[in-house]
Amino acid sequence: MRLSTSRLSLAAACALVVSVAAQARRDSVPTREQAEFFNAKIRPVLFDTCGECHLDDEEGGLRIDSREALVKGGENGPAVVPGDPEASLLIHAIRRDGTGPRMPKEGPKLSPETIDAFTKWIKDGAPWPPDTSMPGTYER
Repeated sequence: MRLSTSRLSLAAACALVVSVAAQARRDSVPTREQAEFFNAKIRPVLFDTCGECHLDDEEGGLRIDSREALVKGGENGPAVVPGDPEASLLIHAIRRDGTGPRMPKEGPKLSPETIDAFTKWIKDGAPWPPDTSMPGTYER
């Protein structure tokens, strides 16, 4: 049986989509070190600093309680582009570099070390441990 060129192209396209989806799942599952980094450096800032406006209130349509929510983003687009900090609105917002919203709105700018941690986390693919407690169970 001979397949037409269009069927081969469709099959190749489907294989590519499956491959990209599988890679995205692998990229989002952290190593032990990445999970420790997330829980020590990223999670506390997301929930303690960003959570006041982006959990229950969803200001700007943005939720920060999952990787999927950050990748989906809000009214201004994706907050996080895994692997690409410079394309991630979150990085520009916390740097307060004038290309978008300034976060956090209230209080001082995040420390350079914290901004560097978010940059590293996004560059590493924004891995999010599957056992991360959601805000309702997060102890502040």
